[in-house]
Amino acid sequence: MRAENTPAPEIIEMLWSEVRRLSRSYGDHLSLRVDDLIVARKAIFRLIDGPTEPHQIRDLYLLGGLVCAMLAHASRDLGQTRRAITYQDTALLCADRSAHPGLRIIVRTEQAATSYWMGQYAESIQFAELAGRDTERAHGSIAVLPFVQQARAYAAIGDTGRSRNALTHSYRTRDQVEPDELDDMGGLMRLSLPEQLGIIAGTAAWFPDPAESERAAHEAVTAYRQAPYADRSHNSEAIARADLATARIRLHALDGAHDALRPVLAIPEPHRVLPIREGVRRLSVVLQQDPLYRVTPEARDLAIAIDDFTSGIQPNALES
Repeated sequence: MRAENTPAPEIIEMLWSEVRRLSRSYGDHLSLRVDDLIVARKAIFRLIDGPTEPHQIRDLYLLGGLVCAMLAHASRDLGQTRRAITYQDTALLCADRSAHPGLRIIVRTEQAATSYWMGQYAESIQFAELAGRDTERAHGSIAVLPFVQQARAYAAIGDTGRSRNALTHSYRTRDQVEPDELDDMGGLMRLSLPEQLGIIAGTAAWFPDPAESERAAHEAVTAYRQAPYADRSHNSEAIARADLATARIRLHALDGAHDALRPVLAIPEPHRVLPIREGVRRLSVVLQQDPLYRVTPEARDLAIAIDDFTSGIQPNALES
């Protein structure tokens, strides 16, 4: 018999359905679902603060952690990094109280990603390594994420050897993946192959050989374009396109770089999330550092287009 005033099972199931729906918005629409995420967060924590059955509290903390992880992701996309960190802290508390290793990986890799896009690469490595500690108890696709993130951050600090070792570890982990409840949720909770290739492209973008960088980025862009709808992410594809353009600039293939970047530069201002802006901004740095492009009119035109793109308004901030 259900204790007085504890949530009915249908309420918990309704929350699971809503969190699954929101998770599957990841890729293009999660930052547009902020109001729904906040409503879900308030509903979940209201139940946590009230009377619950012992078997319900774990589910509620798991749900609360998933929603806060999505809010952290959306906050970062919108450039609200301090708010992202606050949501990550709450999500980590929920992960500990739910004792769910997959959720802990999600939260730690969110922390790693936020640090990476803030340019704090050593901190990103630390968070990704913390995430890696839980992979022995999590066997879904999300277990691959700590290792590709380690690879990307090591590459960013110029440690190509450790970066390649982390990539090798990610391939071994990928081969051992057994889909779990987080994979069933999809979206942010599932690391699709195109998403893995996108982060690998971001890793190779830092490698010394621009031809290797171009191959990795081209593979990622192709994977996104050919992926089924559930695995597509226009945001991540745009980041991979910026990596592809950067590699082609390093190869002195300016026309090819412009072709890769054209769809990115066409993204409307409200959808230019922080990682896309940072990817394009890095391309600008590479362009400016190459003496060959300082006297090229086409390069100057591209630099102006990039500056216009990165200096536009930020997407709308989250409400509390």
